[in-house]
Amino acid sequence: MSMLRQIKLGWYILIALFIYSISMTFAYFGLRKTSKLIEEQPAVIQEAPVLESSSPEGLWFPIPGASLPEDDSYLPGSPRTYRRGENQGFDFYGNDAGIPIVYGQAVIAASDATVIRADTVYTEISQAAWQALLTKVASDGANDTDLNLLRGRQIWLELADKSILRYAHLSAINPTIKVGSKVYRGQVIGYVGNSGTDDGVAGSNRGARLHFEIWRSDGQFIGQGLSIAAVRDLAKSIFVGP
Repeated sequence: MSMLRQIKLGWYILIALFIYSISMTFAYFGLRKTSKLIEEQPAVIQEAPVLESSSPEGLWFPIPGASLPEDDSYLPGSPRTYRRGENQGFDFYGNDAGIPIVYGQAVIAASDATVIRADTVYTEISQAAWQALLTKVASDGANDTDLNLLRGRQIWLELADKSILRYAHLSAINPTIKVGSKVYRGQVIGYVGNSGTDDGVAGSNRGARLHFEIWRSDGQFIGQGLSIAAVRDLAKSIFVGP
């Protein structure tokens, strides 16, 4: 009787071991399958599409809320008889551009760009030097040196395509802006002023304005050689906001 019990107990042990071995085999292959899925997961993630920015390409107006100047004389290509030349940019002045333009108003980067000029230190020329400059450009026209004096305090931004944005007549520059700085579209870079004008030389805050030029990489300003009507059409395709 004792022998029979031992035999039965042995069979029970063998059956239990058999069941255990089967269950461990399934568990092993299950773990291998799970491990394989985990290893393959990064490849699935890497193949996911990269979302692109929905922001439209183009320039923002350099003063938030402003629009294209209504007065034709504030557009590039319009005559500048006092210096025997033509306007090279857009002038935001008075109430002509959809909003009042006031001294100290924020000026923003019209595009992502690199700062290549920032007149953080600036002094107006004397009254005598100013009168001499006006006499000279009225007679001979203005060269690049003269135009730089007439633009007052400036910031220049270089875009990825090597075109240049010039901001003129600023009252001040954002202290964080330095040559070599990277700026993003919409970042405040300076403030509306009247430097390089009669009022600026006189020490007054009257006549606040922003002069904004767009120079292509070929050395021509946007609007050069075009009719005013063509400049307006071109500007509508260049400015996209805000």
